[in-house]
Amino acid sequence: MESLFGRGSLYANDSKYSKSFEDLKAALRLDPDHKNCLDYTLKVLKIIAAGLLKTDKIDEALKVCESVLEIVPENQKVLAMKKELLSYLDSSSR
Repeated sequence: MESLFGRGSLYANDSKYSKSFEDLKAALRLDPDHKNCLDYTLKVLKIIAAGLLKTDKIDEALKVCESVLEIVPENQKVLAMKKELLSYLDSSSR
């Protein structure tokens, strides 16, 4: 778990967010209560979602968000992000 978290953190620091996200999610699956891993995962999630929003890939941003909710379904920060993405999707479809 720690090696996945460490490598994911290094990828994030190197702006390799997709690789980082996969490693961090894998680490989080092994220990969903690891606060540092969760914090890093949320930071990377926000970066990835923001990048997807810039290119109007809202559905993909939602899928990324959902992938974290599969691991930590009650996380309020991720739920709030999902709600914001759904709101954005709703307003852009008008």
